[in-house]
Amino acid sequence: MFEFKLPDVGEGIHEAELLEWRVAPGDRVKEGDEIAVINTDKITVELPSPRTGVITAIHGDVGDVIEVGTVLVEIASEDSAQGTMDAPATATALAPPQKPAGRTSARAAKDIVVAAPAVRRLAKERGVDLTALLGSGQDGRILPADVEAAASTMTAEAPAAEASSMPRRLPLTGARAVAARHLTASLNTAATTTTSFEAMGDGLAQAMAQHGISPLPLIAKCLCAALCRHTRFNATIDQADGALLPHDGVDLGIAMAAKDGLVVPVFRGLDKSSPEAAATAIDAMAARARAGDLQTNDLQGGSFTLSSTGGLEQATIISTRPIINPPQTAILWVSRIVARPRIRAGVLEAGPMLALSLSFDHRYIDGAEATYFINDLVAFLEAPETALR
Repeated sequence: MFEFKLPDVGEGIHEAELLEWRVAPGDRVKEGDEIAVINTDKITVELPSPRTGVITAIHGDVGDVIEVGTVLVEIASEDSAQGTMDAPATATALAPPQKPAGRTSARAAKDIVVAAPAVRRLAKERGVDLTALLGSGQDGRILPADVEAAASTMTAEAPAAEASSMPRRLPLTGARAVAARHLTASLNTAATTTTSFEAMGDGLAQAMAQHGISPLPLIAKCLCAALCRHTRFNATIDQADGALLPHDGVDLGIAMAAKDGLVVPVFRGLDKSSPEAAATAIDAMAARARAGDLQTNDLQGGSFTLSSTGGLEQATIISTRPIINPPQTAILWVSRIVARPRIRAGVLEAGPMLALSLSFDHRYIDGAEATYFINDLVAFLEAPETALR
């Protein structure tokens, strides 16, 4: 009997939310067949069977948060499974067949509920059974509107006496629980120091007009140029012995807002790409993030993280304290470019300004090194053509 345990499907992943079973006890599977769908660190992962055989047991209910190393399914070879099936009834009674977790008679055990993780969470919050819904999206995909409509029907049908004054509860599970643990570990482990500073945005505005792109790709290119000069910022920490592991190239993670929360896909080679190619890559990744199509390797291996609220800001944010994304040593936040009072050439004027906050791990980077890094970064931001060569 082979026990298939939840594997580590990404850097620093310790648990995952079970979204869906694709098998039931008694099913025959081949190596590579999908057996379950999990959600970990804001992406959906389909788990393949590691071998051919017969599913004899499944463990866990849909919605459970399961730790890495926990047994998910038990798989027997065809011969041993046949022996179990031919055993006397008294032996079978000792191991009754298990029902597929999270399924109802509304669908067959192998039917697929097509819904994004955010929709699944919404359904859980509203108390809606996804297996009983027919989605209005493409290929039967269940959309948020389908869940809300079902929830409204349930509310209308419920007796008035059942109304409760208790507040609605939003449990911390799945991807948000993973993120909460990572962020708490970062704050409790790293000696985090944050420095906030400003840069003039005139050069960025000119480069945006010249290349016909948004500021984010240009800021990313300037940041890559600075990281190439400062090894300790472009590095990760070996969690086993605390050694610093410099990266040969810049593997830049860019935080993006998606339906399921914040995601940080990693861009490799932006330091060597043109501004237009960088813009295309960032736009394509952002579209995939919004659609929930990111894969595990999209989120692995980052050496530094860039967080920007520029596209979201209506208020003018001038400072923040970004939390380092372990095992990295630093993170940069940037604001939108907005006209603010400034002094240039001894004259008080209003002009485009960019606010930035740099958090770094003081165990590996001291104040002088951070200052040199900031000096170089601001120089690139104010004259971006020097970073685009």
